[in-house]
Amino acid sequence: MKENPKQPSQTEPFMSIDSVGILPKIDEKIKNKIHLLEKKKRIESILAVHNDILEDYELVELQKQLSFIDKSLTKKSFEDEFRKFIYTLDDFKNAKEFFWLVDQVIPSNSIGVFYGASGSGKTTLVLHFIGMILQQYPQIYILYIDGDMGAQNIENAGATALIELFGDHFIYAGKNIDGDFSQIAQRFIEKVVHKQQEHTDRYYLLIEDSLNLIAKKRNGFVDVEQLYKLEKKLRNAGGGVVVIHHTNKQGLFADSQQIENYADYMYKVERNDFNNTLLLKPVKASRYDIEEKAYLIEDRKVVQEVPYSEANISSIEAQFISEVQAILGDLGEINQSELIKELQMTLNTLKLGTKRAIKWLEKWASESKWCREKRLEQKNAVVYFLQDKSLQNSETDKLPNGDLHILIQNDKGELC
Repeated sequence: MKENPKQPSQTEPFMSIDSVGILPKIDEKIKNKIHLLEKKKRIESILAVHNDILEDYELVELQKQLSFIDKSLTKKSFEDEFRKFIYTLDDFKNAKEFFWLVDQVIPSNSIGVFYGASGSGKTTLVLHFIGMILQQYPQIYILYIDGDMGAQNIENAGATALIELFGDHFIYAGKNIDGDFSQIAQRFIEKVVHKQQEHTDRYYLLIEDSLNLIAKKRNGFVDVEQLYKLEKKLRNAGGGVVVIHHTNKQGLFADSQQIENYADYMYKVERNDFNNTLLLKPVKASRYDIEEKAYLIEDRKVVQEVPYSEANISSIEAQFISEVQAILGDLGEINQSELIKELQMTLNTLKLGTKRAIKWLEKWASESKWCREKRLEQKNAVVYFLQDKSLQNSETDKLPNGDLHILIQNDKGELC
């Protein structure tokens, strides 16, 4: 005869529930609900009694918190819970089209970093870009937070002219005031985010100079977490950010990994004193097709963009180029071995070997500084020559300290 299965006692279900921690979880939910209700009551009281002393952004933030509390107190479906996380068809239709603020340098709706040594020309270059952007795009508003240069120095770089030309489209902030600079700056940025959210027909570009002072510090290091949250909000609302940052005294990019992780693109800015140029070297590109750039400067102002390959050279390489051009101008067509002989004194002075000389001859032939051809009828001899000098004088520009722009042919004999 089969025994009846054991019936559970009255206490077993409760013991089972308690053993898996259900009661503590329920208690936590109740406490959380009470906390949210109390917080809601407090916010509603503030809005009802003290709204006259609140800033616009504070009112907006309180309304957001009320909305969040109401949603937290209501059980949501999957769709409701992740409504803001899932893209809709309207999101794609209403998405702002990508464009270049500065061609192949500053993309729209992005967070970019320009870093380099003190005095390398970062601010000079960014102010030049600001003028280009405001001249081309009337819907753009640029807000420059200066925590580094000071009004007098920034004026020398051309900020005053920008204010006179573009009025409220260029706002220059960072005046010395009492209080925590980074805290005030981040409140300023938060306000810019609200402006971008309110004015969808505008594009707000924020310039932060420099990150060392605008970001808060934690244990002596730059802590970009809170700042990045604000920058990301601005980017998501349809604006953009350009951050200027310094290398330290050892020439290293301090806190580099943290900053590189959040940036959409990064440039290193270097100054070439030999030919008075500023060089932009891409460090991180992500999905953007940014390029190497070079700019000729005079009196701390950008004069014009110049070919990067010609600006990114040393004085030794420039002297080599000038000497080769002079020899080819005097002797005309000459084979490689004879050219090396003619260059020997220069190579000794510059302390260059034959292999480096041949490498540079080939390099600058490909960059259209002279022509290079292999002659089958001369047992594959390599010869060099210049194009007609009348064409040289009418078609070329010059960088300082050397005639570095000369019209020539490439290896195929095509006019360059």
